[in-house]
Amino acid sequence: MDQNIEPYGAAGAREGSSGLLYTDRAAAAPEAVAPRVLVVDDNLINRKVAVMMLSKIGIKADAAGNGQEALEAIAHTPYALVLMDCHMPEMDGLAATRELRRLEGGGRRLPVIAMTASTGDDLEACREAGMDDSLPKPVRLADLENALRSWTAPVSPEAFRRVTETMDGDREAMAALIREFLESGASLVSVVRSSVAEADRGALGLAAHALRGACLSFGARPLADICSRLESMAKEGQALACVDFADAAAAEFERVRKALDAFVAEPVRPS
Repeated sequence: MDQNIEPYGAAGAREGSSGLLYTDRAAAAPEAVAPRVLVVDDNLINRKVAVMMLSKIGIKADAAGNGQEALEAIAHTPYALVLMDCHMPEMDGLAATRELRRLEGGGRRLPVIAMTASTGDDLEACREAGMDDSLPKPVRLADLENALRSWTAPVSPEAFRRVTETMDGDREAMAALIREFLESGASLVSVVRSSVAEADRGALGLAAHALRGACLSFGARPLADICSRLESMAKEGQALACVDFADAAAAEFERVRKALDAFVAEPVRPS
């Protein structure tokens, strides 16, 4: 596995009696950070090129050489998206995606984008395996940017537009709803982080579930997906990944806040 996929068991962390990771690390206010991407390709040059392209547009990336490595990385790291080669030794991209969808069990759905030089039947096989989109090889920077914009936007424009329509275009009412969401969301994120620090599985599950529901109402799918994963971890006692996913939820909430604040701050156009 390439790049900077970090092992768990960070310094100063230990497992609490409830099965969650207890940490002495201070819960500093998170900053809005770019989503993290996993590049999966058996060709070292292809991996390096993809990671360099992502770096050019401000995206941090890790890399894996086959599907099995990818699944191991996904289990431990809150990625926003996976770029997956289809044909690899040991476990190819199709098999890895099918296994990922099985493990997700209909809950969180991590976007997987195929990187392939194939067309036709192979693309249909990608869709049947559970991949969400495809990029033709060689991957162009413009295509990569468009895919990232589409699949990792903090708030889905389509979903947000639907919410706006239910408010009959009333910007003041919409702004008030956004402020209420951001206030309650900030409280829930705080509970998520403190629950992990205090090894409180029950509180973590409840807070993650509540935040997920609110996020879906606004089309904040990446944050909803992280919350879904945290909820599953709380139920299953998957201790060692909780801290990183809680931190990812806090950082993603800041991205959502920035997107929604922009709507609230936008001046009302005269009719």
